Amino acid sequence: MDPDSTPGWPGEPDVAAAGRPNRCERSMLESLVGMLAGYDPEDLVGLPTDAVKGASGCGTPVAFSDLLQGEVVLDLGSGAGLDLLLAARKVGPTGTVIGVDQDEISIDRARSNIAASGFDKVEVRRASCQDLPIADRSVDWVISNRGVSLSVNKAQAFAEIHRVLKPGGRVCLADIVAEGLPEWMPTCGPMVAPSCGVVISEQAYVSGLAAAGLADIRHGGRYVFAEPELTALVRLAGCADGLTHSAADFAREAVGGVWSVYFFARKPLEIHQEGDMQDKKKEDSR
Repeated sequence: MDPDSTPGWPGEPDVAAAGRPNRCERSMLESLVGMLAGYDPEDLVGLPTDAVKGASGCGTPVAFSDLLQGEVVLDLGSGAGLDLLLAARKVGPTGTVIGVDQDEISIDRARSNIAASGFDKVEVRRASCQDLPIADRSVDWVISNRGVSLSVNKAQAFAEIHRVLKPGGRVCLADIVAEGLPEWMPTCGPMVAPSCGVVISEQAYVSGLAAAGLADIRHGGRYVFAEPELTALVRLAGCADGLTHSAADFAREAVGGVWSVYFFARKPLEIHQEGDMQDKKKEDSR
């Protein structure tokens, strides 16, 4: 989407109040933020309602990942499990999908949705992106829908992504970045962290992936959040409690400076593997 495009939702719902949303409002906010992520309604047919309602990320990483039958997929910040289920459809019964999340409520929701979906080789583990309970070189794909943005130490999160990927394994991260925010925002602590994470710039994100050893880095598909969308993100996180600045303050001051973007990368093949691939190409050309 055009990075200068900032459409609001139909009717511009009133989500500007401060404080933690009640159950009814949370359901509304989840639906709105799920719409913002851009899932294709056809892809959601047949999936548990709770998984669809709990889709509150900023993109659709599975839709932009060339997942194949039999592959192993790791989803960072798996939430209510929607991306886990979408990935499971693509990798099939011979593939494996692992979700990682720190929130017990989200983990319980994901496990319930996995059970309701009937997928066998899908699981969720409690952990942070900075300390993954995943074996070295065991994953074909790492995907995330705003999960990495919640990491305080992104360099460690990127290093963990590199560690768990197989040589040649790939990455598709839908995440939130920011530039030019007012000086008071980085000091807001819990307001910035749940809504945008400890936000970094798009270029810093790319540099972090490269520093971790990932290659073939591409990024794009930007979507700049409008003011009501930013307010909903903050409200859904329930992070305006007791703070000097409200969710509405954040949205009003941050508009134009916070957007979502997709990041793609690959873990380089080892030298002998690259040589084997070159030999195969020569044989194929004969």
